[in-house]
Amino acid sequence: MLLSNGLKLADAIVSQFALVPVATAAEIHRSIGQTYRKLSHVAIYAELNNLIQQGVVVKEGRQFRLSFHWVLSLSHFAESLYSRYVSADLLSSTLPAPGAKVKWKFSSLRRMDNFWVQLFFLLFSRSPTRVLYEWAPHAWFSFLDVELQRQYMEVHRKGNFHVYMIVGDDSVLDRAAAATWDPATYHWSFAKGPFEGDPKYYSVIDDYVLTVTLEPGATRKLDQLFRKVKRLNDFNVMGFYRIVDGASRSSIALEHNAKKAARMSKQFRDYLGLRANL
Repeated sequence: MLLSNGLKLADAIVSQFALVPVATAAEIHRSIGQTYRKLSHVAIYAELNNLIQQGVVVKEGRQFRLSFHWVLSLSHFAESLYSRYVSADLLSSTLPAPGAKVKWKFSSLRRMDNFWVQLFFLLFSRSPTRVLYEWAPHAWFSFLDVELQRQYMEVHRKGNFHVYMIVGDDSVLDRAAAATWDPATYHWSFAKGPFEGDPKYYSVIDDYVLTVTLEPGATRKLDQLFRKVKRLNDFNVMGFYRIVDGASRSSIALEHNAKKAARMSKQFRDYLGLRANL
């Protein structure tokens, strides 16, 4: 079933389970129905039954949850993803020469995030340190695609990569996002840090600096959503999808600037109390 913005109801239900592992059909309907008032209980039950037949969801009494077998099977796809996008020499022409900068523009946050992930794979595949420093005002990207998120974590683990993240807000949703990260490879802090008040997203790896810029309207909507939610059950998943799938200008800039990267890496290390040789 397609909702009014073209999103599949099945995707919305699976994403809801990523936030609340076990739920009744009524609870799922209340959450998703906050945005789509015409969505009926019958439609929810029908989609849940479809997911059960596909082996994605199981029912225990009146409650539903994701199938453990389905969740574990995602790791096999992660191995294929690693071979194709990390080991293979793809997108090599994307990286700028020393002193150069390239920029890409996107029409929605979801499209931008898909390319963002590809850039990370490429940069990690060529990194001698395998260390990434990140600043994120909000960790909204962790709610976009449950399957891709799990695959991404698996790639980090298998490649022995380490991500040091500063999240700019200690909100319920930011903490829920962090709960999906693998503590063996992700290390994070909820604090304003050295980039307090900066709405841009920064990633630093070796001599590269990646800057993500969202249009002010999208930044405002995400901030309002993250500050409004006080309990996970109050998270309006469909409202979130309307933000990330709606028309919204964003950009990614990638610089090959050793001095800037060294300066920003030091800011991260000093704030997080890390050794200089990381």
